[in-house]
Amino acid sequence: MSETDPSPATGPHLPKGLMVTLAIAAATFLTVCAWLVWATPVLAPYSDMLDWVARYQDFQGDGKLGAYLLTPHISHRLVFTFLILWADAALFGASGWLFVVVGVSLLALTAALLARAASQAGEGDLKWVIGGAAAALVLLPGGILDATAHICTIYIEALALSVAAILLATPSDGEAPTPGRLAFALACAAGAAFGNGAGLAIWPVLAFSAWRRNRMLGQAILAGGILFGLAYFSGQAGGAAMHAAGGGGSGLKRAGLMFLSYLGLPWSLAVPRLGWLLGLVVGALGGWAILRKGGEEATRAERIAVQLIQFSLITALMAAIGRHGPDQPLTAPLRYAVLLSPLHVGLLILAAPGLAGVLKRRARETQILLAAAAVLAVLHQAAAGVFVVRTADLNRARAEAFRAGDRSALVQAAMYPDTAKAEAMLARMRAAGLYQHEWRTPNGR
Repeated sequence: MSETDPSPATGPHLPKGLMVTLAIAAATFLTVCAWLVWATPVLAPYSDMLDWVARYQDFQGDGKLGAYLLTPHISHRLVFTFLILWADAALFGASGWLFVVVGVSLLALTAALLARAASQAGEGDLKWVIGGAAAALVLLPGGILDATAHICTIYIEALALSVAAILLATPSDGEAPTPGRLAFALACAAGAAFGNGAGLAIWPVLAFSAWRRNRMLGQAILAGGILFGLAYFSGQAGGAAMHAAGGGGSGLKRAGLMFLSYLGLPWSLAVPRLGWLLGLVVGALGGWAILRKGGEEATRAERIAVQLIQFSLITALMAAIGRHGPDQPLTAPLRYAVLLSPLHVGLLILAAPGLAGVLKRRARETQILLAAAAVLAVLHQAAAGVFVVRTADLNRARAEAFRAGDRSALVQAAMYPDTAKAEAMLARMRAAGLYQHEWRTPNGR
């Protein structure tokens, strides 16, 4: 029997040389991740952070906790963000590091959870390969940039809790979720929206998955999600969906292009003119998975994969509706890329059985392909890492330049849309001694 022949008990084995190569690639990949965590934190307040700190200062004056935590920021109720800000200011000298610690920890936890779930789709040594690849898809540079930028940790919070909700609500093969486990899953689903409004996407995902096995349970979860959504948006002004409906053909076209650009993240940013084509391919694969996979007889890994794909597709639809206006660019911003990692991991899980079959039939060629893929993953991480480090340096430099008196168009656009208001909020922060520190100087040294 050859090294890659599967045995019923253990599945396929990979040659020791290949396993060593993959292990070295994994260690190098994680080293690049560590470098990115060190190089990308932006602690200087800018953009939404100015509003958040102003709200904290108002709370310090009036003591209205409910208003502080639950008043919407744009259309999001950022409960976790304001709790982190409160703790950071009260316990850690308003340094900004607590945002980094929470963001990086939640991203690492999400990678670990999805790696474990994905590994269940493989057998033998392929478990390690599939699990490692899933973790790598979560730890791409765009996600790390989100985890280390205070204004973007909201996406990591929504992602982590949404993934937890899917895993908790999806029982082992042939089993039903226990009441306690299901209640915990629904609590995570509710919490996801308090990280970022994109977390609302988890409710139809959980409802549809439950409906496939238990119609009444699925309907109950859907009803609960609708009620939660109504409460979430209660008291807010007219939504983006109404604006989209009145946008005519031009609005629908722009929404469609945003949807495809989003689905192509993060690689659509490298080829913005062809990003829609990449998104079309990804969307087609996701649609096929939803229509053909995850039925009543599916394995737990397959059901998890379909839900992960559904979650990302719904967030893409939400972005298309919310960012289709004529004043919005047609290229989805990098900060959304981390919300596509569930879709990528879902497609990987669905591809795992096919990979095992190919490995059995064409062992040597598949082993070479795996080694090449590992090397390419490391090279991609390093190249994309340089880009996000430069992005972080630019954001940091512009925030510092504004504080130093630079009012050029590029600096003002990155800092805050209302210059006078930004100056007033920064002066108020300075007087209170809040967020006056920086991790690195604007030139990156």
